[in-house]
Amino acid sequence: MSRAKAKPSHNRVQLEAGQRYNRLVAIEFAGIKKRRCYWKLLCDCGTEKIILAAHVQSGVTRSCGCLQKETFADITRKHGRRTDPIYRTWAGMIQRCENPHSNAYHRYGGAGVTVCDEWRKDFAKFHADMGPRPQGTSLDRIDGTKGYEPENCRWASVVEQARNRKNAIKVTYDGNEVYLVDICEKLGVAYGTAYHRLKKLGCTVEEALSTSRKPRPSLRRP
Repeated sequence: MSRAKAKPSHNRVQLEAGQRYNRLVAIEFAGIKKRRCYWKLLCDCGTEKIILAAHVQSGVTRSCGCLQKETFADITRKHGRRTDPIYRTWAGMIQRCENPHSNAYHRYGGAGVTVCDEWRKDFAKFHADMGPRPQGTSLDRIDGTKGYEPENCRWASVVEQARNRKNAIKVTYDGNEVYLVDICEKLGVAYGTAYHRLKKLGCTVEEALSTSRKPRPSLRRP
């Protein structure tokens, strides 16, 4: 006698078929991928989409993506500042935290990084809290374990941000293990240039830290 195939018994978030979650209605269980539970959902706009169940249940994902588009359109009409660099910073912050289609979503919204309600709903509030953006800086979270909120954000240079990361790159230079960002600052080499040479071109540490514009990288080891 055959038995119906049981649903995988993973200790993961499950939704209830037919239940509404903001603009989404759960249709059916879609499977487990990388030990995470996914469901097929129907959005009010008519789009069917497979989404991580935990994000639906927690409210991180509230639509198929149409809600974000509507929100940005409304705010753009209200402020008329789409070309303002700070507006783009603000919009980018929300996109990577709330839009699953964003290329950076897996490192921000997908990893639990959120935007506080007062900033998420009001660009003017974000602008007033952060103030003008100094040249050569971008938005940075002081504590990478927390979200975007007034007490945890600053305008910081690439060097400052690199030093603030938990996974700051260490290299061995002149017999000592040092942070790449620190030795770049000491030698007067642009951190972005050294990083590109080291990670993208396959240069040695010495070649990456060279003041030559186009150092000849060593042959990559097999």
